[in-house]
Amino acid sequence: MNGSFSWYPGHIAKAKRQFSERWMPLLDLIIEVVDARLPITSCLVNRELIAGKPHFPVYNKADVADLKALAKISKDAIVIEARRNTSTKKALEKRVLQLGAPCIEALRLQGRQRKLRVGICGLPNVGKSTLINALLGKAKTKTGDKPGVTRQMQFVGSPSLAFDLLDSPGLLPLSFEPEGALKLALVGVLPQERFAEEVLAIALLALLEARGIAGLDVIAKRPFTQLLRSFQAGQFGLFCLDDSGLWENVRTRLAEEGHGFSPNKAEQA
Repeated sequence: MNGSFSWYPGHIAKAKRQFSERWMPLLDLIIEVVDARLPITSCLVNRELIAGKPHFPVYNKADVADLKALAKISKDAIVIEARRNTSTKKALEKRVLQLGAPCIEALRLQGRQRKLRVGICGLPNVGKSTLINALLGKAKTKTGDKPGVTRQMQFVGSPSLAFDLLDSPGLLPLSFEPEGALKLALVGVLPQERFAEEVLAIALLALLEARGIAGLDVIAKRPFTQLLRSFQAGQFGLFCLDDSGLWENVRTRLAEEGHGFSPNKAEQA
């Protein structure tokens, strides 16, 4: 495999600058939202963005993730399904207050009293706004199932919550290595339209084959967009695409089909 994948919309470049220069100095700690199906690949590549701030990851979309595989990669993971998990608020509030205790004490010694300011960060479409709405108990931020819904940064809060939250657009590196980009497209973090459908289809069917899904000949005849949505919704079972054993079948099938490979459409032309 060679080459790299780039998808860097203008609003994300602007958000990255604003986050680093304007908002980071105001934050006390960071919650990084990660897709539980990609516990390694969907972590922020630009670690310098959150350097120097207390932070911890939260693995979202647990309802469609292979949690046994996730546990092998991250043993102490906080795993949630922000859309449905009623225990999200209590568990995360406890962790935030534990991690933010030194900041609260420092503010007290300075004679200052305010809520902690917590940044919610991560790649596009990992569930940042959905997590905020779950913590607040109401829909205060816009959500969607495609990357790029959140365009502006804003602090939001609730009288019932012990800290304020900064909602931010997805933060992306300038480029991804091809395998990582392909994984991110399969779960909807990167837009599928930027990839060759043939490559996505081969990879998706290889994942289903590795999992032992029956009737692949019939499944393969379904419209690809419908097939991908079914996969992303968990209708073919629970997956962790960062499971090296599972992903090895994708590499094998792509190589057999002559994709050695750069998934970006522009690079395949």
